[in-house]
Amino acid sequence: MSHETIRQSIIEAEVEGHRAMEKKGRVFFIEADGLYVKRQRSRIKGKEEKIITIHQGWEKNGKRVSLVNRRYMVHQTNEPIWEAVENFLRRNTAMIRLRIGGHQWRWSPMDYSVSRIFRGQGYFSLIGSMWQERFVNCSEVMARYRVIRKKLASWDEEGVLRELTSAIGTLEHEEKEKQLEALVRRIEEMPGCLRDYRVSVEGKGIDTTT
Repeated sequence: MSHETIRQSIIEAEVEGHRAMEKKGRVFFIEADGLYVKRQRSRIKGKEEKIITIHQGWEKNGKRVSLVNRRYMVHQTNEPIWEAVENFLRRNTAMIRLRIGGHQWRWSPMDYSVSRIFRGQGYFSLIGSMWQERFVNCSEVMARYRVIRKKLASWDEEGVLRELTSAIGTLEHEEKEKQLEALVRRIEEMPGCLRDYRVSVEGKGIDTTT
């Protein structure tokens, strides 16, 4: 099948709106990531498409794990990203409590739109595959590498921050130093971002067993 045949099939396909999200519990998870797409025949070489995944946890199907009640949103409007997320949530969910995990362009807890959307009910987390990759990139040449990984695995945010801060100025690579300084600033901007989010959720009287 040619590219043009596929394109025509997509153009002719009927598009149905999302059905409303059926609420299954009291916690919504929002995961933010980006996909860099190259452009052809354009002065702009490429663009990062912002993709949001919203779900209500995980369930096991044999050896596989699937997201519960998942929805996807691709940011395609001119409105600020988190305002677009807010509008999407209002159309598709009844917001109660949210855990947010994110990528490069993410947010600051002080950001007006994020604060307005979640009203103190959101929990910001930087734990995830993208975060782990960035951590490894910064720390692969550090003598403290194994110690920091252990502290990260035990949700010891203060310990991680202390070790990273102590390592500033000890790297032999200028670019690595810049990455490390940016990493420390990121953690300091978002207190609690490396702690176990389940503790916060349990504090709201929510069972996190599953």
